[in-house]
Amino acid sequence: MAKKKKVRVDLRKNRSKPPRQQQWTRGFHEHGFEDEATAQSERVRAKPPSSWQAYDCYLQAVDALASFNASLDKGDLYEARRLVQQSLAIDPTYARSYAILARTYDAAWVHPFDGDHLNPSALDQAHQLARKAVQLDANLPLAHACLGVVLTYRREHDASIAEFERAIALNPNYVDWPFGMALVLAGDSRRAIDVLKAYMRLDPFYAPIASGLLGSAHYTLKQYSQAMPLLRNYVSRTPKARWGHVWLAATYAQMGKLAEARAAPGGATAVPARLTTQVEVILGDKSPIAMQRCTTSGGPKPSTPDGPGSYRLGSRLVRHAEPAAVATSTGSASTPERRLPAPYSNCAGRRPTEPPGKHPQRPRRRLVCPPRLFTGHSESVC
Repeated sequence: MAKKKKVRVDLRKNRSKPPRQQQWTRGFHEHGFEDEATAQSERVRAKPPSSWQAYDCYLQAVDALASFNASLDKGDLYEARRLVQQSLAIDPTYARSYAILARTYDAAWVHPFDGDHLNPSALDQAHQLARKAVQLDANLPLAHACLGVVLTYRREHDASIAEFERAIALNPNYVDWPFGMALVLAGDSRRAIDVLKAYMRLDPFYAPIASGLLGSAHYTLKQYSQAMPLLRNYVSRTPKARWGHVWLAATYAQMGKLAEARAAPGGATAVPARLTTQVEVILGDKSPIAMQRCTTSGGPKPSTPDGPGSYRLGSRLVRHAEPAAVATSTGSASTPERRLPAPYSNCAGRRPTEPPGKHPQRPRRRLVCPPRLFTGHSESVC
């Protein structure tokens, strides 16, 4: 029997690599190295909650808010607000809870549930809460994204996009549908399509509003055949989505399917006139109503760049018509325009004006959106 050969194993460290500098571990703990900072280190430095009960309430609020985005049931919105307020009662310095609370207020501003609908104070409250979240944790992507949503509704598009880009810089894996909404309303629909497709690809349980926003992005690019199935999917999954029905009816009309447009829940025969006003206030010049009027004979006409008939919205030049003068009984023209208070001062993407005295077609009422946007549409009442 052959004798077994003994094998000597060298348990020493690999000597092929250069030795580590002396005091390396102590120096790393004391000073750290900037070249080794990554997105993962940003995530590690995120501030944890001081109480796990606050974190549990926060998670329940996130789940309730996700249910609201899918169903648009106001009960889910109120439940999310109650839970996040309970989280803040336990830990008043938890930035994530402030961010979600801001989302509940801007959602109440958009949807007609209570007195917060289109109420400037509700939007201001959402703005303060989102800024509070950023102040408490400047490295939290969720806080910057929530601030970007509020800035979008305030028509501060450049600042809104900067906040979303900051959130992605902090966490390259962060993606959500509000960034696509901000890009659509800012006029960058092509980039919005890429962002929304990435979100829908990474999240198989994406919110239904993502398909609606993707359809609206195709609509603004006049790609109506691609917009129609996306909008139909959105309104089928979320029947309470009022603006989704308006987008779908406008898409049918643009494709020449007038019978389907009139029969749709968002058609001219089914939607109350006040809803068209609310859609224009929220969506601005990217609403299908405002875009349709820009193409009609009664819509705004192009004027000289940066002249009296145009202005800049962020980095974009928006052209519109001069305010139509309303002739009085003596044939004289009207006095200069009167502006609306913020945040409606750039409603529908144009300078709103209101002719003095009585409207030539109807008695003067409380002004929500510029009456001149409804020129030639007697059924639309502010």
